[in-house]
Amino acid sequence: MVLGNKGQGMILAIMLFVMAAIVAVIVSRPLMEFTNEARLPTTSTAEPGMPDSTGTTGGLDCDNSSISNGVLMTCLVIDLILPFFIATIIIAGTAYFFYFIGRG
Repeated sequence: MVLGNKGQGMILAIMLFVMAAIVAVIVSRPLMEFTNEARLPTTSTAEPGMPDSTGTTGGLDCDNSSISNGVLMTCLVIDLILPFFIATIIIAGTAYFFYFIGRG
């Protein structure tokens, strides 16, 4: 079976979309671990997010109700990293898919 340009573009687009989905699944796990670790309560004497004298980084302690507005906004941004990452991968994959479909 011989495919025309449009058929080849569709096959390539589907392969790229599947590859992007695989990369998103592989990278989302460490990203989720990073965000969970950053949200933990602090156990060091350092400022949130900064290393202390032993090199231990303090967590943001996002569940604490008495944290400053700056730390609260940082918690919000960290919580939004994973959904924005997944949405970016989906949007990029869809854009490439339609780009290759329209090329044929």
